[in-house]
Amino acid sequence: MSRTFVSVELRDRSAISRFASAMDALGFLQVVKGRKKGKELRLPKGMFILERATPVRALELARRAMHDTNVQARIFCVPATDEVRFGNLRPCAA
Repeated sequence: MSRTFVSVELRDRSAISRFASAMDALGFLQVVKGRKKGKELRLPKGMFILERATPVRALELARRAMHDTNVQARIFCVPATDEVRFGNLRPCAA
């Protein structure tokens, strides 16, 4: 299985921290490790990654987080291989 990137757009922007906590509890990450220097890099707001999962499984879990936090959202899941690269990620603060 590959990694699956999940993009979530919430209707209520003030619920992002509550929703992110629910996603974290289900195994989603908002941080990836850089290839060259091994530093942790933060994904953009609303982006999550789920390791070793299909897009269907990622969508199921994201819907569960949406239901648990009682928010409305648009969810977009994309499978990715290890060859996906980002050029605009910022290092984590802590």
